[in-house]
Amino acid sequence: MDKSEIYILGYDFEKISRYLFEIADEYRKSVDYNFEPDHMSERTQMCITEILDEFQMNKRWCGYQYHLEAIFLYLNTPTAAFKIMDVYALLAEKHHKNRMAIEHDMRNLLEHTWDRGNRKAMIRYFGNDYMRPKNKAFIVRIAEEVQLRTNQKSYHS
Repeated sequence: MDKSEIYILGYDFEKISRYLFEIADEYRKSVDYNFEPDHMSERTQMCITEILDEFQMNKRWCGYQYHLEAIFLYLNTPTAAFKIMDVYALLAEKHHKNRMAIEHDMRNLLEHTWDRGNRKAMIRYFGNDYMRPKNKAFIVRIAEEVQLRTNQKSYHS
């Protein structure tokens, strides 16, 4: 790329974009990731649990707790700062596991629920019969439903 393409109207867009990425990264690091279920409002926790129960998710699987915490984390994190890999890393650190193990447990629970749970409820929320939702899509959709049910304001509204 030649210098004349970078400088348009006197602005160095490459420098500006680098600066914006640095600001976003610093902001993401400064966000308080306090997602302990005991810090959840009882109403929010009950609402999330009701929805997961509606799908007949197995509470004994460790992926259940990870989904619960990930949904709460999504509700309390600005959109720009919410990265699914960060969620896996935070949950892994908290539970002293590998982040890939966290992702695997969450995915396995979704697969199990899709195959053996309440498929009609899953279809009602996710709209298709042929493909189970991915972890992030599941977290986002359930968080949206929790917001609707609790009239909770969030960063994503």
